Amino acid sequence: MPKSQSQPIDILAFTSSGKGSDLEEAIKFSLDIISSGEETVVYVYPSIPDILSASIFISKVAASNTPLAVRLEPLIDAVRVKNVNLISIGVPLSKKQYDEIARKSKKALILGLCVKGLSKSKGNASIICSTKYSGTALYTWKILRDKLDIIDYLLLLSSLIASNMFRVPKDTIEKSMLNDAINKGVIEESKGVRIFGISNKPLYKALTESLIPYLYGLTGNEGKCREFVRKHGIDDLSTKLTDHEASTIKKVIEDVLELANKVSPNMWKVEDLIGETYSLKNPVEGFSDDLLEFSAQISAIIERAGYGASAYIRSFFDTISRMYAKTYYDALKNVSSVFERILKEPLRELEVGGRKVKVVKTDTDKYVYMLESAVLTSGYADESDVLIFEGDKGFMITYSTIKRVFLANSYKAIEVFSKASDKQLAKGFIFSSLKNIISSLRRL
Repeated sequence: MPKSQSQPIDILAFTSSGKGSDLEEAIKFSLDIISSGEETVVYVYPSIPDILSASIFISKVAASNTPLAVRLEPLIDAVRVKNVNLISIGVPLSKKQYDEIARKSKKALILGLCVKGLSKSKGNASIICSTKYSGTALYTWKILRDKLDIIDYLLLLSSLIASNMFRVPKDTIEKSMLNDAINKGVIEESKGVRIFGISNKPLYKALTESLIPYLYGLTGNEGKCREFVRKHGIDDLSTKLTDHEASTIKKVIEDVLELANKVSPNMWKVEDLIGETYSLKNPVEGFSDDLLEFSAQISAIIERAGYGASAYIRSFFDTISRMYAKTYYDALKNVSSVFERILKEPLRELEVGGRKVKVVKTDTDKYVYMLESAVLTSGYADESDVLIFEGDKGFMITYSTIKRVFLANSYKAIEVFSKASDKQLAKGFIFSSLKNIISSLRRL
C-alpha cells in the first residue's frame, strides 16, 4: 500500500462491558500520541464537561513539549487534521467524518458520541464510543489513570458531576470513578445532606448558595434564608445544620424538599437529598471543600473566563482560579434573577415533531450551562426537552443542549443548525427568530 494512503481506523467499541485488552490498547495508543513530539491538534466539544476532560489531555500534551493546537468546535474539520495527530474530546462523529479523518490524519484518538454501525478494524486511530454524556470524563480517567495528580482528579470529578447537572452520580461506573478518587486520597466519603457546602458553613449561608437543588425564595436571598433559619428555632446564625437536634434537622430537610419541589412534585426525593456526600481531602485554596460545590465553582469559572481560555484550565489552574475566585456568587445571582422572572412569566412552551421546546428568557449568556442545569433539576423542563435561551443577541441553542437531546445524532443536528443559524458563538448557535430554530428541528 502506498505511504500516502491512510490505513483503516481501529474502532475500540469500549463501553462498560469492553474487554481489558481494548483498554490497554487505548492507553498505549493515547500515550504514544501525547509523547510523540509530532504536531497534534486537540478538538474539544464546547460544553463544560468536555472542556474539563480535555484540559487534562491538553496539559499532558503540553508538558511533553509536543507541538499543540487546540480547537474548540462542535465538529471536526478534517482539513485541519491532515498529516497531524488528532485528539478529539466529546465531538460527535458521523460515518463521513470518520472516513475523512482516516484518510487525512496521522493518528487519531477520539472520545465521544459515535453513530451506530462503525465496525472494528486495524489502523491509525482509536475511537472510543460513548452513549453517555459523562463518557469523556470516564474514558479520560480510564486512559490516563496512572498519570493523574490531585488537581487532575478534581477536574475530572467536576466534569463527571457537571454532566450530571451538579448532582451526585448514581451510575455504577460513574461511582467507580468516585471510589477510585477515595482510594487515591483525593476525596472522602460520608453520609449527609447534598446541599452545596452545608457541612462546612452556617446553615443560612448554605441555603443562600444552593444552586442544585434550586430553593425557591431562598437561593440567592440571604435575608430570606436568615428568616427561614430563625423560623426553625435557630437563633445562632453561625451554626451549621449538624449542630442541631435531630428533630430540627428533620424539619429543615422537609421544608427544603418542599421548596425544591415547588415546580414539579417529587422532582427531588429524600434519597436525592440525603446519602453519600464527598469532600476534598486536601482543600484547594479559594474553593469549597464540598465536591459538589467545588464542581459548580469550577464550572462558573469556565463560563466566566470563556470556553476557549478554559480549555487550558488544568495547565494554568492556579492563575485562572485566582482571577475568577468569586465567580460562583455572580453565577448564583444571575441564575436567581432568571428564576424570579420565570415565576412571574412561565416558560414559553412549544411542541415540534414530538419534542417539547421551552424558551427561557435571560439577560445574559454568561452562565447558560449552570442555568440549564438549574432549569432541568427544578422541574421546569425534562432532560429530553430542547431549551432555547432568549436574550438581547437573539435565540440561542447551546451545544450542551444539542448533545443532551440528540446524543449520538448530535453531529446531524449541528450540521442542520449551523446552516440555518445567523451566528455561531462559543456556547451555541444564535438565531434571529424562533421560527428558524423550529424549522431546523423539523428536519431532525
